Amino acid sequence: MNKPSGNAETVYQTEAQWTASEQVYGADVIAITTDGANAGKHKLFKGTGKWSTLSYVEDGGSGVTSVNGDTGPAVVLGAEDIDVIDFLLVYGAGTPGANGVYPYVGESNSKPSYQKGTGNGSHLVTWGAVTDEWTIGLVGLSPTYYYNSTDDVATPDLATFTVTAGAGPVPGVELFTGTVQQALQALAALEGSRGPIPKVYAFIASQSGTDAPVVTVLANTLGGAVVWTYDSTGSYFGTLAGAFLASKTIILTQLVAAPGGIENGATIYLARQSDNVISIITNDGGAAADGMLNNTGFKLEVYP
Repeated sequence: MNKPSGNAETVYQTEAQWTASEQVYGADVIAITTDGANAGKHKLFKGTGKWSTLSYVEDGGSGVTSVNGDTGPAVVLGAEDIDVIDFLLVYGAGTPGANGVYPYVGESNSKPSYQKGTGNGSHLVTWGAVTDEWTIGLVGLSPTYYYNSTDDVATPDLATFTVTAGAGPVPGVELFTGTVQQALQALAALEGSRGPIPKVYAFIASQSGTDAPVVTVLANTLGGAVVWTYDSTGSYFGTLAGAFLASKTIILTQLVAAPGGIENGATIYLARQSDNVISIITNDGGAAADGMLNNTGFKLEVYP
């Protein structure tokens, strides 16, 4: 893995983190802003003042104009100012703070770690040996992480993440090697190419008697658990506040043929009832009936 090298130390933080920082770095430390209108710009510490007292170094270049939706000029850093290193690009997360450019910061439990910013409140992607999982989240603050994956793979871009304390959808994760300016450009391209990413709820359901359906969740990026209850014969409600927005919810598995055949009135429907509720409706011979769900699969998407 490539870390910053050479005589000058390079420190990466968001503009908010730099603004709040009281630390005075030594002479010739390069301070790079990783987000907002000044993404890719840098300041050069002189050993006598904090970041907010310094001015951005202007070199006449022009850089990326959009990173995570923020627009504005950015200065291209010269080769003498910044190293070619390894980054992790995180994009498209429902929790905006998780998105961004994460420089490689070393090994943790024999796997690479990537960190955006420094200290408490910075964002970290790392492998935890105790919990055996990849996590994307905060350092030293609660919630500890927004997304996780128990896939025991060499690098986080190979893992499939799920939502923990963050908001769906889960982010895309890509490895990148280059300068910070190139990484920011690559991130902007990924954000632009991904398009609207729906939240997904996919599950298998079984039901008997007057019990609520027993549901096995295959995928859920809605940001919370859907609670299933028995409503009446052949009618079952799945509830999650604000999850199923009007004109945004697409039910991909709407009509399922039940044993006995659709032509004989044996049907299973998944339907949206309100912003808070979806329902499964089961019929046999044209009449409402229980006990018709037997590992029956459903899927819906909710678009931003």
